[in-house]
Amino acid sequence: MKKSLLITLDFTPAVGGTAAYYKNICDHFPKNDIHILAPDIAYHEIADQKIQYSVHRKKMISESWYVWPKWKLALAETEKIIKAERIEALLVGNILPCGTIALFLKKKLRVPYFVFIHGMDLSMLRGRKKILAKKILQESSKVFTNSNYTKHLVESFGISEDRIITAYPCPNPLPEPDELDIIKMRNAHDLHDRKILLTVGRLVERKGHDMVLRAMPEAIKKYENLTYIIAGDGPNKNNLKNLAKNLNIENNVIFIEKPMDKEISCLYFLCDAFIMVSRKLHNHDYEGFGIVYLEANAFSKPVIAGKSGGVTEAVQNQVNGILVDPENLKEISDAILHLLDNPHYAHILGMQGLDRLHHKFQWWEQAKKIENAINI
Repeated sequence: MKKSLLITLDFTPAVGGTAAYYKNICDHFPKNDIHILAPDIAYHEIADQKIQYSVHRKKMISESWYVWPKWKLALAETEKIIKAERIEALLVGNILPCGTIALFLKKKLRVPYFVFIHGMDLSMLRGRKKILAKKILQESSKVFTNSNYTKHLVESFGISEDRIITAYPCPNPLPEPDELDIIKMRNAHDLHDRKILLTVGRLVERKGHDMVLRAMPEAIKKYENLTYIIAGDGPNKNNLKNLAKNLNIENNVIFIEKPMDKEISCLYFLCDAFIMVSRKLHNHDYEGFGIVYLEANAFSKPVIAGKSGGVTEAVQNQVNGILVDPENLKEISDAILHLLDNPHYAHILGMQGLDRLHHKFQWWEQAKKIENAINI
């Protein structure tokens, strides 16, 4: 691969799907051909010890009011690494501000750059920032997107289809739950003889936890032992707890706010179905892909998903799950009841999801797409 430098504000041990995406993609590049410039954040030393390629940790964004532009530090570090390591290509992890740095250095040093787009980093831009982002995309050699839905968004900025490559996120193997861990989880939350729905993810509006809660009373009429486990934390937590109380279903809802990986594995193992009915919000916030659906499939579990954003690429209707209108309570409750009423069908969806995962969503394959594009 051409010797490349990824400039990003999101990289392990930072939390989030974008940070994990870059880590996994770079893990599958030739080790001597990839360098990372990422923020100097807490606990990075522990994470970096396990990485076999070069990670340059620097303060990238200035917090001083008199420094302009704020990304001046990142610009200086990027130029320094390009010269010291003889970098042949820049990979842009954040279109703003990292794309601005790449655009400037392309003009100054004639180093080509490639941009990663995940969805909201582009869809929520307005005014001057949107104009700048369009310029950055136009000057890039290629654009990498996390779904075809995001690819169409990039095309709306005037970028031709042949310059855009979709490289899907893939699930990372979670620790295999042992029998004792599963027993502890059952006992801790009284999950014996329960039908279990599970959502794993940040408690934010677009994830649709509220719609699942509103659909629960209809399902509980038939399955009094139905439990909805919400695993994750976020700004919508109190609203969701209040909603469960107002719906008189608080005894059927369990919040696990900061689950460890081993606990998440146990929850996937125990659940009857995974559900996350993500929707697109008025402010253009949407699900760019939805890696958690594939995580559930990795445990041979069927999923119920909202038809929005890039979700329809993670979930294929009647193959690895059921797609529903995320704003339609009847569709959501019908999907829940259909899987609970038909456990054999639910099992088939889960097994098909596992097979689809092995054949279509592997990190090495996605990294190869990017490597090939850089080398052209």
